[in-house]
Amino acid sequence: MSEPPAGHVYVTRLLTDDAMAELQELGHPLVVGAERPPARDELLRHVTGAAAVVCTLADRIDAAVLDAAGPQLTPV
Repeated sequence: MSEPPAGHVYVTRLLTDDAMAELQELGHPLVVGAERPPARDELLRHVTGAAAVVCTLADRIDAAVLDAAGPQLTPV
C-alpha cells in the first residue's frame, strides 16, 4: 500500500457531509477511513506524516500512534 501524502489530515472514520466539507476547506489532502473503527495497522500507517488527526473516543490514540505520526503532530 502507498503511504499517505505528507501534511494530510487523517480522519479515522467517515463523518457527516457538513463535517467533511469543513475539513476539506482546511486545504490539506484528506485521508479518510471507513465507517468502522480502523485496525491498528491502518491507524499507524495513515497517521504517519499527518498534519492533524480527527478521531473518535473509541480510537486508541497512544504514544505509539503519536510516535508513528511524527514530530509535526502536536497533541492538543
